[in-house]
Amino acid sequence: MHNITAPSSACDAGFIPYPTVFGAIVLDLTATPVTNYTTEVSDQFYYNHPSISVRGLDYCNITITYTHEGQNDTINVEIWLSM
Repeated sequence: MHNITAPSSACDAGFIPYPTVFGAIVLDLTATPVTNYTTEVSDQFYYNHPSISVRGLDYCNITITYTHEGQNDTINVEIWLSM
């Protein structure tokens, strides 16, 4: 498996096209660089996996907000891409 990363300058919503999803209307798309992220992930979050420590993670947090016409809903989806 390859570790593919992108420079932080690539974390720009202007370079990411809005996705087309049948039945959904995309309201917003943001891209925010996150650097040096550190956290502890408990084994309670992922059954049958050990707890892990994450240190110094750099990623691009892409958030897409969309709705379904006539349903009065708003959905947010986050995608973390390595930088």
